Amino acid sequence: MNAIGVEKRRVKIGFKGIVNSVDESQIDYAFASKAFNVSFEKNMLASSLGIDNAAGYYAYPNRSRHDFLELASSKEIKNAFHYLYNSSVGVPDYRLVIQLKDGTIWYTKVLSSAGWVQIPDLTISGDVEAVNYRYNCEDILLLATEDAKLYYLKDNVAYACNDAPRFASLTVHSERVFGCVNGARPRLWFSDDFDPTDWDVNDQDAGFIEFADECGDLVKVISFLGYLYVFRDYGIFRLTAYGDQSGFVMKKVFTDTGRIYKRSIVLCGDRIIFLADEGLFAFDGYDVVRIAKELPAVQNKDEAVGAYLDKRYYLACKTDVDTSLQTTGLNNAIIVYDVFEKSVCVLAGLDVRAFCDMKTHSGATLVCVFDTVYKNKLGMLSTSGKIFASNLKKIYASPLSDMGTPSQKTLRELVVKTAHAITVKVKVDGDTYTYALSGSDAPQRIFVDKCGQRIGVVVESTAQNLKIAPMTAVVDFMK
Repeated sequence: MNAIGVEKRRVKIGFKGIVNSVDESQIDYAFASKAFNVSFEKNMLASSLGIDNAAGYYAYPNRSRHDFLELASSKEIKNAFHYLYNSSVGVPDYRLVIQLKDGTIWYTKVLSSAGWVQIPDLTISGDVEAVNYRYNCEDILLLATEDAKLYYLKDNVAYACNDAPRFASLTVHSERVFGCVNGARPRLWFSDDFDPTDWDVNDQDAGFIEFADECGDLVKVISFLGYLYVFRDYGIFRLTAYGDQSGFVMKKVFTDTGRIYKRSIVLCGDRIIFLADEGLFAFDGYDVVRIAKELPAVQNKDEAVGAYLDKRYYLACKTDVDTSLQTTGLNNAIIVYDVFEKSVCVLAGLDVRAFCDMKTHSGATLVCVFDTVYKNKLGMLSTSGKIFASNLKKIYASPLSDMGTPSQKTLRELVVKTAHAITVKVKVDGDTYTYALSGSDAPQRIFVDKCGQRIGVVVESTAQNLKIAPMTAVVDFMK
């Protein structure tokens, strides 16, 4: 009887990021096929993702922070906006404005621990976009929706712009307000310069540009690098608009990504990032390039909503997550894309419906609005490893791989160095073997001794923190 030859190998597992662009069987063990609520930091598996109570600041030099008050359980938040109001004495008054699902509008102070105040005589039920504007030496917040007239807040009083169109999106560019409307006659409107309340069409003041092509609805307008960019369902247009409207020039600059999804379009420093049918893209004003190729597949793209803060693009969306992390809301995850590191992480198990980037001279925060469980409170992105008071469940799954050969192989042991308690699940063909480890400064050995063709490793933890070095699998290969 001939002896069976065995070759012993040491195989490194983790932790360089997520790969979704190729079949799982082709993924190297240095990468994850799926990972939720974990981050990848210098080849270590960590837990620097989380949601805390949304907090404001105090006036400088006070460095402490205060939580925004939770609303009554009967009140459901729909959206949030940042309003910078400079009083007549020039003191910055940062405010957080929220729209409830019943259409009422409320605000609170960012630099003091005040309660919520309702704006009287103002109800807007549609999906609102807001933009700040300096008007007649005072700061106003314009509130636009396709479902109602244009309003603006000045301090805590609301005013209606009765002659303005009903806008799907609006922005400020070259001292005018630009807004887009859809329907049988899609138009890009612009106000009189220096007056966002004047929409009376004439050769000198306000006007509109009508689109007659087949690029679909006008979904978003953004002022960027000295131009106004109009995003449509199937294209991007650039408007040169300085001074007199007779010198306005419109040019089509891009039409090749499939449908573009409105709520994902975000200005991110020196680029605009958006989600389209074919994936995530970055636009620099001239060229569009696909980014984040390892982005998990996004479902219900109409509900996906983007934001940007501190070199990271955030996309709240619905994607394929572990069954233990499912939610009942429209979305179930936030995909985090680092625009400099070009890495992807997934914060899962929460249903964010809207973001608000709140920037003050004391600091910047990305505020989150929720759809179901936390619908009456505001959260903010953090590095806590928690969602409010509860530890996030953290999951890392290596590919289930044959390690380059279909022959039988035996996983003898795993060497793991973890600073916090974890559960390791070893998958061998159709079977799963579970091992609990406590945190330790020293490497720990898991003696597995299981044989099969395809092997994978899953790490789970309900600890708040996580810090795991790449694991080593000792494997016997049959020659």
